[in-house]
Parts: sequence; structure tokens; C-alpha cells
Amino acid sequence: MTVEVKKEAGVDYAIKFIGTRKGYDSKGKPVLGKDGKPIRATLRYSDDIGTVLETVEGTKAKYTFSGDELYVRALITSTKKHPNPSEPGEFERAWTQPVKGPSAQ
Repeated sequence: MTVEVKKEAGVDYAIKFIGTRKGYDSKGKPVLGKDGKPIRATLRYSDDIGTVLETVEGTKAKYTFSGDELYVRALITSTKKHPNPSEPGEFERAWTQPVKGPSAQ
């Protein structure tokens, strides 16, 4: 999986490959409300889901599948402030669509 970013002068980039490997912990644990009871339809999942598999600084990166990935996607972040942020101090970023890994076949 290869990702390449069109470079903008004065901006630095990081590309993180994020994915989930076969054999991950799929059990969700309930989130409790102030009353100590589970909040309906809210679960906390294992850190095995959506973990950072590799990080590359720069505008081009290649991820080589090891064979146990269910999926991998890339998160590209920059040092450029977002022109219309959803939260103060947000930087520009982009996600790729997930790519099925060998274990998802």
C-alpha cells in the first residue's frame, strides 16, 4: 500500500498506517454512566482495533503487509492549521479508505 502527498511549501507531513490484525480482542466492555449503569449502545473496545502499525515522516510512504492484517488504512496529518476547524488548534488531515489485508480474504 503506497501513499503519496502533494507537498505544500512550509508544511510537514506524517503518514500513519492504521489497522487491525487477525486474532484481535473483539470483546467490548460497557461504558458506565454517572449512575453506575451501562450506557446503552456504548462500548469500549480493545486497543488491538485500529492500532498504529507504522509511521513515516514525509510525503511518501509504503506499507508492506505482513500477512495477519484484516485491514490497513492511512491517516495523513500535516503541520498546516485547518482553515475551518471543528475544534480549536486542529490541523489538516486526511484518511484513505481501508484496504483489505491478507487475513480478511
